[in-house]
Amino acid sequence: MAHKSGDFSNSVSNSEASNFAAMMKKLISGRKLIVESNRGALNFSEDSSGKLVARRDTSRSSELFEPLSDEPISWITGAVSAADRNAADTQADDLGIIRNDVLPDDWNVRFVSLPRRVHHKFYNVICNPLLWFLLHRSWSPTFTPNIGKQEHDAWERGYRVVNQSFADRISDSADGSQIALICRDYQLMLVPGMVRKRHPDSLIHFSFETP
Repeated sequence: MAHKSGDFSNSVSNSEASNFAAMMKKLISGRKLIVESNRGALNFSEDSSGKLVARRDTSRSSELFEPLSDEPISWITGAVSAADRNAADTQADDLGIIRNDVLPDDWNVRFVSLPRRVHHKFYNVICNPLLWFLLHRSWSPTFTPNIGKQEHDAWERGYRVVNQSFADRISDSADGSQIALICRDYQLMLVPGMVRKRHPDSLIHFSFETP
């Protein structure tokens, strides 16, 4: 079973979105706002002719930022599909920003696109079959994860590599500015520490996005 980032199926209420927006505006005062998530505000698909089609994400996580559509936001997100990787290769400018016409003008998106083998180790060995169940307390009392050489390899050559790539892209996006970083998703829980080492004065908020 493939799990998406976050586990909330309900929509964001108006009051929740407003409270979140008010908190964010206080947080980002004088800072560059960067949002990091495994799946971000933008994704791509291909139509019947093979043309890339940009779509705005409609998940609960993205809905939270709707009241901030007039604020500059740099989104750092994974290229999780073949269409996303294609867009990263063909539609990014010299700064790595994906040009699109579906997000607010002041929002920009940079994809983190990695080789399939790295993503497989990251997502299909560590995130889905291991971390998701641990964070949801879904292991039976008589059954615990079988962590062996494959998992240790996937952690070092998959999970850590992906997290470091996100941290590197965040540093590139900071461009010398003080940043307020919103980190989402258990898939990227090493990123805050990696960013903190390089940006000790940054404001960082992290959420597992699990119950």
